[in-house]
Amino acid sequence: MRALIPLLVFAPAIGALLQAVNPRPLFARTAALIMSVASSIAAILLFINIGAHLGDETPHFVVSWIHSYSVHFALGVDGLNLLPTLVIAIIFPFLIVSEWDRQFGRRGIHALLLVSQTAILGALCSLDLFLLLFFFSMIPLPLYLMASIWGDEGREVSAFRMISVSLVASASVFFGVLLIYHAIDPHTFLIEELRGKLAGKTTEIFGLSVGLPQIAFSLITFGLALRAPIWPFHGWFRKLVLKVPTTIGLAALLGGFPVILTVFTRIGFELFPETMTNHLDVWVTAGIANLVFGCLSLLQEKDMRGVMVSLSTVLAGFSLIGIGTGHPTGLVGSQFILFSSMLSFAIFGFASEILRYRARTYEIASYRGVLRALPDLGSATLLGMASAFGVPGTAGFIAFALLLMGMFNYHPGIVVTALFTMIVVSAFLIQIFRQVFLGDKTDDRYAKLGAREKLLLYPLVALILAVGFFPSPFVDIVRVTIVKILSVGSAGA
Repeated sequence: MRALIPLLVFAPAIGALLQAVNPRPLFARTAALIMSVASSIAAILLFINIGAHLGDETPHFVVSWIHSYSVHFALGVDGLNLLPTLVIAIIFPFLIVSEWDRQFGRRGIHALLLVSQTAILGALCSLDLFLLLFFFSMIPLPLYLMASIWGDEGREVSAFRMISVSLVASASVFFGVLLIYHAIDPHTFLIEELRGKLAGKTTEIFGLSVGLPQIAFSLITFGLALRAPIWPFHGWFRKLVLKVPTTIGLAALLGGFPVILTVFTRIGFELFPETMTNHLDVWVTAGIANLVFGCLSLLQEKDMRGVMVSLSTVLAGFSLIGIGTGHPTGLVGSQFILFSSMLSFAIFGFASEILRYRARTYEIASYRGVLRALPDLGSATLLGMASAFGVPGTAGFIAFALLLMGMFNYHPGIVVTALFTMIVVSAFLIQIFRQVFLGDKTDDRYAKLGAREKLLLYPLVALILAVGFFPSPFVDIVRVTIVKILSVGSAGA
Protein backbone atom coordinates (compact mmCIF):
# COMPACT_ATOMS: atom_id res chain seq x y z
CA MET A 1 0.00 0.00 0.00
CA ARG A 2 2.93 2.36 0.55
CA ALA A 3 3.41 2.45 -3.24
CA LEU A 4 0.03 4.16 -3.53
CA ILE A 5 1.34 7.29 -1.80
CA PRO A 6 3.66 8.43 -4.65
CA LEU A 7 0.81 7.67 -7.07
CA LEU A 8 -1.53 9.78 -4.97
CA VAL A 9 0.81 12.77 -5.03
CA PHE A 10 2.54 12.56 -8.41
CA ALA A 11 -0.03 11.12 -10.82
CA PRO A 12 -1.45 14.65 -11.38
CA ALA A 13 2.07 15.99 -12.07
CA ILE A 14 2.51 13.34 -14.76
CA GLY A 15 -0.83 14.43 -16.21
CA ALA A 16 0.44 18.01 -16.32
CA LEU A 17 3.53 16.91 -18.26
CA LEU A 18 1.34 14.99 -20.72
CA GLN A 19 -0.37 18.27 -21.66
CA ALA A 20 2.80 19.22 -23.52
CA VAL A 21 3.31 15.84 -25.21
CA ASN A 22 0.33 15.85 -27.55
CA PRO A 23 -1.52 19.11 -28.34
CA ARG A 24 -4.68 17.38 -29.58
CA PRO A 25 -7.52 18.62 -27.34
CA LEU A 26 -9.16 15.22 -26.77
CA PHE A 27 -5.88 13.53 -25.79
CA ALA A 28 -4.78 16.39 -23.54
CA ARG A 29 -7.96 16.74 -21.51
CA THR A 30 -8.52 12.97 -21.32
CA ALA A 31 -4.98 12.48 -20.02
CA ALA A 32 -5.54 15.24 -17.47
CA LEU A 33 -8.73 13.63 -16.21
CA ILE A 34 -7.28 10.09 -16.11
CA MET A 35 -4.24 11.12 -14.06
CA SER A 36 -6.32 13.20 -11.66
CA VAL A 37 -8.72 10.29 -11.20
CA ALA A 38 -5.74 7.95 -10.64
CA SER A 39 -4.80 10.12 -7.66
CA SER A 40 -8.39 9.89 -6.40
CA ILE A 41 -8.40 6.09 -6.69
CA ALA A 42 -5.12 5.93 -4.75
CA ALA A 43 -6.67 8.06 -1.97
CA ILE A 44 -9.76 5.84 -1.81
CA LEU A 45 -7.66 2.65 -1.68
CA LEU A 46 -5.55 4.13 1.12
CA PHE A 47 -8.73 5.01 3.01
CA ILE A 48 -10.02 1.44 2.63
CA ASN A 49 -6.67 -0.05 3.66
CA ILE A 50 -6.27 2.14 6.75
CA GLY A 51 -9.86 1.44 7.77
CA ALA A 52 -9.35 -2.31 7.41
CA HIS A 53 -6.19 -2.23 9.56
CA LEU A 54 -7.31 0.31 12.14
CA GLY A 55 -4.71 0.87 14.84
CA ASP A 56 -1.87 -0.69 12.83
CA GLU A 57 1.03 1.31 11.39
CA THR A 58 -0.21 3.60 8.64
CA PRO A 59 1.39 3.66 5.15
CA HIS A 60 4.61 5.67 4.81
CA PHE A 61 6.95 6.17 1.88
CA VAL A 62 10.44 7.27 2.92
CA VAL A 63 13.60 7.41 0.79
CA SER A 64 16.74 9.47 1.18
CA TRP A 65 16.61 12.60 -0.98
CA ILE A 66 19.65 14.74 -0.06
CA HIS A 67 21.63 12.30 2.04
CA SER A 68 24.42 14.69 3.10
CA TYR A 69 21.93 17.00 4.82
CA SER A 70 19.51 14.33 6.09
CA VAL A 71 16.69 15.44 3.79
CA HIS A 72 14.20 12.66 3.10
CA PHE A 73 11.47 12.19 0.57
CA ALA A 74 9.01 11.21 3.29
CA LEU A 75 5.29 10.99 2.58
CA GLY A 76 2.61 9.38 4.70
CA VAL A 77 -1.12 9.12 5.23
CA ASP A 78 -2.76 8.67 8.63
CA GLY A 79 -5.97 9.66 10.37
CA LEU A 80 -4.85 13.26 10.74
CA ASN A 81 -4.40 14.04 7.06
CA LEU A 82 -6.55 11.31 5.50
CA LEU A 83 -9.87 13.21 5.31
CA PRO A 84 -8.48 16.42 3.73
CA THR A 85 -6.32 14.29 1.43
CA LEU A 86 -9.36 12.25 0.39
CA VAL A 87 -11.63 15.21 -0.26
CA ILE A 88 -8.97 17.14 -2.21
CA ALA A 89 -8.13 14.10 -4.35
CA ILE A 90 -11.84 13.59 -5.05
CA ILE A 91 -12.69 17.21 -5.90
CA PHE A 92 -9.84 17.95 -8.32
CA PRO A 93 -11.14 15.66 -11.11
CA PHE A 94 -14.39 17.66 -10.92
CA LEU A 95 -12.37 20.84 -11.42
CA ILE A 96 -10.85 19.27 -14.54
CA VAL A 97 -14.32 18.36 -15.81
CA SER A 98 -15.62 21.86 -15.08
CA GLU A 99 -12.98 23.28 -17.45
CA TRP A 100 -13.56 20.59 -20.10
CA ASP A 101 -15.02 22.94 -22.71
CA ARG A 102 -13.00 26.09 -22.01
CA GLN A 103 -12.24 27.79 -25.31
CA PHE A 104 -9.12 29.72 -24.33
CA GLY A 105 -6.07 27.96 -22.90
CA ARG A 106 -7.71 24.69 -21.91
CA ARG A 107 -4.44 22.73 -21.82
CA GLY A 108 -2.84 25.44 -19.73
CA ILE A 109 -5.52 25.54 -17.06
CA HIS A 110 -5.67 21.74 -16.92
CA ALA A 111 -1.90 21.55 -16.44
CA LEU A 112 -1.94 24.20 -13.72
CA LEU A 113 -4.83 22.54 -11.89
CA LEU A 114 -2.90 19.26 -11.92
CA VAL A 115 0.24 20.95 -10.58
CA SER A 116 -1.94 22.47 -7.83
CA GLN A 117 -3.28 19.04 -6.97
CA THR A 118 0.24 17.64 -6.62
CA ALA A 119 1.46 20.57 -4.52
CA ILE A 120 -1.53 20.48 -2.16
CA LEU A 121 -1.46 16.71 -1.67
CA GLY A 122 2.33 16.82 -1.24
CA ALA A 123 2.07 19.43 1.50
CA LEU A 124 -0.62 17.42 3.29
CA CYS A 125 1.31 14.15 3.16
CA SER A 126 4.83 15.46 3.88
CA LEU A 127 6.52 13.95 6.93
CA ASP A 128 9.80 15.81 6.37
CA LEU A 129 9.91 19.54 7.14
CA PHE A 130 12.11 20.33 4.13
CA LEU A 131 9.76 18.46 1.80
CA LEU A 132 6.81 20.21 3.44
CA LEU A 133 8.43 23.57 2.73
CA PHE A 134 9.02 22.49 -0.89
CA PHE A 135 5.34 21.73 -1.53
CA PHE A 136 4.11 24.59 0.67
CA SER A 137 6.07 27.07 -1.47
CA MET A 138 4.85 25.43 -4.68
CA ILE A 139 1.11 25.84 -4.00
CA PRO A 140 0.85 29.59 -4.85
CA LEU A 141 2.70 29.36 -8.19
CA PRO A 142 -0.01 27.68 -10.34
CA LEU A 143 -2.65 29.82 -8.60
CA TYR A 144 -0.73 32.95 -9.53
CA LEU A 145 -0.57 31.94 -13.19
CA MET A 146 -4.24 30.88 -13.35
CA ALA A 147 -5.40 34.11 -11.72
CA SER A 148 -3.17 36.27 -13.93
CA ILE A 149 -4.34 34.63 -17.16
CA TRP A 150 -8.00 33.75 -16.60
CA GLY A 151 -9.10 36.29 -14.02
CA ASP A 152 -11.26 39.40 -14.42
CA GLU A 153 -10.14 42.98 -14.76
CA GLY A 154 -7.70 43.87 -12.00
CA ARG A 155 -6.55 40.28 -11.69
CA GLU A 156 -2.83 41.12 -11.97
CA VAL A 157 -2.89 43.22 -8.81
CA SER A 158 -4.73 40.54 -6.82
CA ALA A 159 -2.41 37.81 -8.10
CA PHE A 160 0.68 39.85 -7.26
CA ARG A 161 -0.62 40.52 -3.75
CA MET A 162 -1.20 36.80 -3.28
CA ILE A 163 2.28 35.79 -4.43
CA SER A 164 3.90 38.53 -2.32
CA VAL A 165 2.13 37.35 0.84
CA SER A 166 3.06 33.77 -0.02
CA LEU A 167 6.76 34.67 -0.28
CA VAL A 168 6.70 36.23 3.19
CA ALA A 169 4.85 33.18 4.54
CA SER A 170 7.36 30.75 3.02
CA ALA A 171 10.28 32.77 4.38
CA SER A 172 8.80 32.73 7.90
CA VAL A 173 8.21 28.96 7.80
CA PHE A 174 11.69 28.37 6.35
CA PHE A 175 13.35 30.34 9.14
CA GLY A 176 11.44 28.34 11.76
CA VAL A 177 12.39 25.05 10.08
CA LEU A 178 16.09 26.06 9.95
CA LEU A 179 16.05 26.81 13.68
CA ILE A 180 14.65 23.33 14.35
CA TYR A 181 17.17 21.67 12.02
CA HIS A 182 20.21 23.28 13.65
CA ALA A 183 18.97 22.74 17.21
CA ILE A 184 19.06 18.93 16.92
CA ASP A 185 22.23 16.87 16.68
CA PRO A 186 22.38 14.88 14.48
CA HIS A 187 20.52 17.27 12.21
CA THR A 188 17.29 16.02 10.64
CA PHE A 189 14.10 17.30 9.05
CA LEU A 190 12.07 14.13 9.68
CA ILE A 191 9.08 14.87 11.91
CA GLU A 192 9.20 11.37 13.42
CA GLU A 193 12.82 11.80 14.51
CA LEU A 194 12.19 15.33 15.84
CA ARG A 195 9.22 14.28 17.98
CA GLY A 196 9.95 14.79 21.69
CA LYS A 197 13.41 16.31 21.15
CA LEU A 198 12.62 20.03 20.98
CA ALA A 199 11.35 20.66 24.52
CA GLY A 200 13.72 22.86 26.52
CA LYS A 201 16.01 23.55 23.56
CA THR A 202 17.43 27.05 23.12
CA THR A 203 18.93 28.84 20.16
CA GLU A 204 20.87 32.04 19.62
CA ILE A 205 19.50 34.82 17.41
CA PHE A 206 21.56 38.01 17.07
CA GLY A 207 23.51 37.02 20.15
CA LEU A 208 20.43 36.44 22.30
CA SER A 209 19.50 33.04 23.71
CA VAL A 210 15.80 32.29 23.20
CA GLY A 211 13.64 29.23 23.71
CA LEU A 212 13.48 27.18 20.50
CA PRO A 213 9.86 26.00 20.90
CA GLN A 214 8.61 29.56 21.34
CA ILE A 215 10.48 31.23 18.49
CA ALA A 216 10.35 28.37 15.96
CA PHE A 217 6.69 27.62 16.61
CA SER A 218 5.80 31.32 16.39
CA LEU A 219 7.57 31.72 13.05
CA ILE A 220 5.94 28.61 11.56
CA THR A 221 2.51 29.57 12.90
CA PHE A 222 2.81 33.10 11.51
CA GLY A 223 3.83 31.77 8.09
CA LEU A 224 0.96 29.29 8.02
CA ALA A 225 -1.55 31.94 9.16
CA LEU A 226 -0.54 34.28 6.34
CA ARG A 227 -1.48 31.61 3.82
CA ALA A 228 -4.82 30.64 5.37
CA PRO A 229 -8.11 32.37 4.47
CA ILE A 230 -8.65 33.34 8.10
CA TRP A 231 -9.08 36.73 9.75
CA PRO A 232 -7.10 39.01 9.93
CA PHE A 233 -4.79 37.64 7.22
CA HIS A 234 -7.39 36.80 4.56
CA GLY A 235 -7.49 40.09 2.63
CA TRP A 236 -5.34 38.74 -0.21
CA PHE A 237 -7.53 35.65 -0.46
CA ARG A 238 -10.73 37.64 -0.73
CA LYS A 239 -9.35 39.93 -3.43
CA LEU A 240 -8.06 36.93 -5.38
CA VAL A 241 -11.27 34.89 -5.31
CA LEU A 242 -13.42 37.87 -6.33
CA LYS A 243 -11.31 38.24 -9.50
CA VAL A 244 -11.26 34.65 -10.76
CA PRO A 245 -13.73 31.99 -11.95
CA THR A 246 -15.00 29.76 -9.15
CA THR A 247 -12.94 26.83 -10.48
CA ILE A 248 -9.75 28.73 -9.67
CA GLY A 249 -11.29 30.03 -6.46
CA LEU A 250 -12.01 26.46 -5.36
CA ALA A 251 -8.41 25.46 -6.13
CA ALA A 252 -7.22 28.37 -3.96
CA LEU A 253 -9.60 27.30 -1.20
CA LEU A 254 -8.43 23.67 -1.35
CA GLY A 255 -4.86 24.90 -0.96
CA GLY A 256 -5.90 27.12 1.95
CA PHE A 257 -7.33 26.17 5.30
CA PRO A 258 -7.57 22.34 4.88
CA VAL A 259 -3.81 22.20 4.28
CA ILE A 260 -2.82 24.95 6.70
CA LEU A 261 -4.87 23.76 9.68
CA THR A 262 -3.85 20.12 9.16
CA VAL A 263 -0.16 21.03 9.00
CA PHE A 264 -0.59 23.33 12.01
CA THR A 265 -2.19 20.53 14.01
CA ARG A 266 0.55 18.04 13.15
CA ILE A 267 3.48 20.36 13.83
CA GLY A 268 1.88 21.80 16.94
CA PHE A 269 0.90 18.60 18.72
CA GLU A 270 3.75 16.40 17.47
CA LEU A 271 6.74 18.77 17.69
CA PHE A 272 5.65 21.43 20.18
CA PRO A 273 3.02 19.77 22.41
CA GLU A 274 3.79 21.85 25.50
CA THR A 275 3.74 25.16 23.63
CA MET A 276 0.59 24.10 21.80
CA THR A 277 -1.32 23.14 24.94
CA ASN A 278 -0.16 26.24 26.81
CA HIS A 279 -1.78 28.42 24.16
CA LEU A 280 -5.09 26.62 23.63
CA ASP A 281 -6.95 29.78 24.66
CA VAL A 282 -5.22 31.65 21.83
CA TRP A 283 -6.51 29.20 19.20
CA VAL A 284 -10.03 29.28 20.65
CA THR A 285 -9.99 33.10 20.71
CA ALA A 286 -8.75 33.19 17.11
CA GLY A 287 -11.54 30.80 16.16
CA ILE A 288 -14.21 32.93 17.83
CA ALA A 289 -12.83 36.05 16.09
CA ASN A 290 -13.19 34.28 12.75
CA LEU A 291 -16.78 33.31 13.59
CA VAL A 292 -17.65 36.94 14.41
CA PHE A 293 -15.92 38.63 11.48
CA GLY A 294 -16.90 35.87 9.06
CA CYS A 295 -20.58 36.29 9.99
CA LEU A 296 -20.40 40.09 9.73
CA SER A 297 -18.80 39.78 6.31
CA LEU A 298 -21.27 37.12 5.21
CA LEU A 299 -24.25 39.37 5.95
CA GLN A 300 -22.93 41.95 3.46
CA GLU A 301 -22.06 39.67 0.55
CA LYS A 302 -23.62 40.41 -2.84
CA ASP A 303 -21.47 38.08 -4.95
CA MET A 304 -21.60 34.26 -4.97
CA ARG A 305 -17.80 34.09 -4.81
CA GLY A 306 -17.78 36.42 -1.82
CA VAL A 307 -20.17 34.09 -0.01
CA MET A 308 -17.60 31.31 -0.38
CA VAL A 309 -14.87 33.53 1.06
CA SER A 310 -16.87 34.63 4.12
CA LEU A 311 -18.22 31.14 4.73
CA SER A 312 -14.68 29.74 4.60
CA THR A 313 -13.68 32.21 7.33
CA VAL A 314 -16.55 31.02 9.52
CA LEU A 315 -15.81 27.33 9.00
CA ALA A 316 -12.06 27.86 9.52
CA GLY A 317 -13.05 29.51 12.81
CA PHE A 318 -14.96 26.40 13.85
CA SER A 319 -11.95 24.24 12.97
CA LEU A 320 -9.63 26.50 14.99
CA ILE A 321 -11.89 26.20 18.02
CA GLY A 322 -11.83 22.41 17.65
CA ILE A 323 -8.02 22.49 17.65
CA GLY A 324 -8.05 24.84 20.62
CA THR A 325 -10.11 22.49 22.76
CA GLY A 326 -7.11 20.17 22.94
CA HIS A 327 -9.64 17.36 23.34
CA PRO A 328 -9.73 14.28 21.05
CA THR A 329 -13.40 14.80 20.17
CA GLY A 330 -12.83 18.47 19.34
CA LEU A 331 -9.86 17.63 17.15
CA VAL A 332 -11.79 14.90 15.32
CA GLY A 333 -14.58 17.44 14.77
CA SER A 334 -12.04 19.95 13.48
CA GLN A 335 -10.84 17.49 10.83
CA PHE A 336 -14.40 16.57 9.93
CA ILE A 337 -15.23 20.27 9.42
CA LEU A 338 -12.42 20.47 6.86
CA PHE A 339 -13.82 17.43 5.07
CA SER A 340 -17.50 18.36 5.04
CA SER A 341 -16.95 22.05 4.31
CA MET A 342 -14.88 21.35 1.19
CA LEU A 343 -17.67 19.17 -0.19
CA SER A 344 -20.14 21.99 0.47
CA PHE A 345 -17.84 24.57 -1.13
CA ALA A 346 -17.40 22.39 -4.21
CA ILE A 347 -21.16 22.08 -4.73
CA PHE A 348 -21.74 25.77 -4.07
CA GLY A 349 -18.84 26.76 -6.34
CA PHE A 350 -19.96 24.58 -9.24
CA ALA A 351 -23.54 25.83 -8.83
CA SER A 352 -22.24 29.41 -8.93
CA GLU A 353 -20.31 28.70 -12.13
CA ILE A 354 -23.36 27.07 -13.74
CA LEU A 355 -25.44 30.14 -12.91
CA ARG A 356 -22.73 32.51 -14.15
CA TYR A 357 -22.55 30.64 -17.44
CA ARG A 358 -26.24 31.34 -17.98
CA ALA A 359 -26.64 34.79 -16.43
CA ARG A 360 -23.12 36.13 -17.22
CA THR A 361 -22.66 37.36 -13.65
CA TYR A 362 -21.99 36.21 -10.11
CA GLU A 363 -24.22 38.89 -8.58
CA ILE A 364 -26.84 37.32 -6.32
CA ALA A 365 -29.42 40.00 -7.10
CA SER A 366 -29.35 39.14 -10.81
CA TYR A 367 -30.89 35.69 -10.31
CA ARG A 368 -34.54 34.90 -9.75
CA GLY A 369 -36.80 31.86 -9.82
CA VAL A 370 -34.01 29.49 -10.82
CA LEU A 371 -35.60 26.47 -9.12
CA ARG A 372 -38.45 26.37 -11.64
CA ALA A 373 -36.04 26.07 -14.54
CA LEU A 374 -33.27 24.08 -12.81
CA PRO A 375 -34.74 21.89 -10.04
CA ASP A 376 -31.67 19.62 -10.06
CA LEU A 377 -29.35 22.56 -9.44
CA GLY A 378 -31.60 23.91 -6.70
CA SER A 379 -31.77 20.57 -4.89
CA ALA A 380 -27.99 20.04 -5.04
CA THR A 381 -27.28 23.58 -3.84
CA LEU A 382 -29.74 23.22 -0.97
CA LEU A 383 -28.09 19.99 0.19
CA GLY A 384 -24.64 21.60 -0.02
CA MET A 385 -25.88 24.53 2.06
CA ALA A 386 -27.59 22.15 4.50
CA SER A 387 -24.29 20.36 5.12
CA ALA A 388 -22.52 23.70 5.63
CA PHE A 389 -24.70 24.48 8.65
CA GLY A 390 -25.06 20.96 10.00
CA VAL A 391 -28.45 19.59 8.99
CA PRO A 392 -28.94 15.95 10.15
CA GLY A 393 -28.31 13.37 7.45
CA THR A 394 -25.37 15.29 5.98
CA ALA A 395 -21.61 15.15 6.60
CA GLY A 396 -21.82 18.60 8.19
CA PHE A 397 -24.07 17.32 10.97
CA ILE A 398 -21.44 14.80 12.07
CA ALA A 399 -18.75 17.48 11.95
CA PHE A 400 -20.68 19.97 14.06
CA ALA A 401 -21.92 17.34 16.51
CA LEU A 402 -18.36 16.19 17.24
CA LEU A 403 -17.13 19.75 17.38
CA LEU A 404 -19.79 20.83 19.87
CA MET A 405 -19.08 17.79 22.05
CA GLY A 406 -15.40 18.74 22.13
CA MET A 407 -16.24 22.38 22.83
CA PHE A 408 -18.37 21.39 25.81
CA ASN A 409 -15.37 19.63 27.35
CA TYR A 410 -13.39 22.87 26.94
CA HIS A 411 -16.07 25.33 28.14
CA PRO A 412 -19.88 25.13 27.83
CA GLY A 413 -20.04 28.85 27.03
CA ILE A 414 -18.23 28.29 23.73
CA VAL A 415 -21.07 25.98 22.67
CA VAL A 416 -23.54 28.87 22.97
CA THR A 417 -21.35 31.05 20.72
CA ALA A 418 -21.02 28.25 18.16
CA LEU A 419 -24.77 27.54 18.11
CA PHE A 420 -25.59 31.23 17.68
CA THR A 421 -23.14 31.41 14.77
CA MET A 422 -24.71 28.35 13.17
CA ILE A 423 -28.14 29.98 13.40
CA VAL A 424 -26.90 33.20 11.77
CA VAL A 425 -25.10 31.33 8.98
CA SER A 426 -28.07 29.06 8.29
CA ALA A 427 -30.45 32.04 8.18
CA PHE A 428 -28.23 33.85 5.68
CA LEU A 429 -27.77 30.80 3.46
CA ILE A 430 -31.53 30.19 3.45
CA GLN A 431 -32.02 33.81 2.46
CA ILE A 432 -29.59 33.37 -0.45
CA PHE A 433 -31.39 30.22 -1.55
CA ARG A 434 -34.76 31.99 -1.36
CA GLN A 435 -33.49 34.96 -3.37
CA VAL A 436 -31.75 32.91 -6.07
CA PHE A 437 -33.96 29.86 -6.47
CA LEU A 438 -37.46 30.67 -5.24
CA GLY A 439 -40.07 33.08 -6.57
CA ASP A 440 -42.85 33.09 -9.11
CA LYS A 441 -40.95 34.69 -11.96
CA THR A 442 -38.12 33.28 -14.01
CA ASP A 443 -36.71 33.94 -17.48
CA ASP A 444 -35.34 32.02 -20.45
CA ARG A 445 -31.65 32.29 -19.54
CA TYR A 446 -31.63 29.08 -17.52
CA ALA A 447 -31.20 26.19 -19.93
CA LYS A 448 -31.51 22.69 -18.50
CA LEU A 449 -28.44 21.09 -16.96
CA GLY A 450 -26.26 19.12 -19.33
CA ALA A 451 -24.67 15.75 -18.58
CA ARG A 452 -21.33 17.32 -17.66
CA GLU A 453 -22.99 19.77 -15.25
CA LYS A 454 -24.93 16.96 -13.56
CA LEU A 455 -21.65 15.04 -13.21
CA LEU A 456 -20.24 17.99 -11.23
CA LEU A 457 -23.07 17.86 -8.68
CA TYR A 458 -24.60 14.41 -8.23
CA PRO A 459 -21.54 12.45 -6.96
CA LEU A 460 -20.67 15.16 -4.43
CA VAL A 461 -24.24 15.25 -3.13
CA ALA A 462 -24.19 11.46 -2.83
CA LEU A 463 -20.93 11.60 -0.86
CA ILE A 464 -22.33 14.21 1.57
CA LEU A 465 -25.35 12.00 2.25
CA ALA A 466 -23.32 8.79 2.46
CA VAL A 467 -20.95 10.24 5.08
CA GLY A 468 -23.91 11.77 6.92
CA PHE A 469 -25.64 8.40 7.30
CA PHE A 470 -22.55 6.17 7.60
CA PRO A 471 -19.88 8.27 9.40
CA SER A 472 -18.31 5.56 11.54
CA PRO A 473 -15.47 4.47 9.18
CA PHE A 474 -14.39 8.10 8.73
CA VAL A 475 -14.63 9.01 12.42
CA ASP A 476 -12.83 5.89 13.66
CA ILE A 477 -9.82 6.42 11.40
CA VAL A 478 -9.35 10.02 12.50
CA ARG A 479 -9.92 9.30 16.19
CA VAL A 480 -7.26 6.59 16.42
CA THR A 481 -4.56 8.92 15.09
CA ILE A 482 -5.71 11.93 17.13
CA VAL A 483 -5.67 9.95 20.39
CA LYS A 484 -2.20 8.61 19.55
CA ILE A 485 -0.79 12.07 18.76
CA LEU A 486 -2.21 13.59 21.94
CA SER A 487 -0.96 10.75 24.12
CA VAL A 488 2.55 10.87 22.63
CA GLY A 489 2.56 14.66 22.99
CA SER A 490 1.51 14.44 26.64
CA ALA A 491 4.21 11.86 27.36
CA GLY A 492 6.84 13.98 25.63
CA ALA A 493 5.77 17.16 27.44
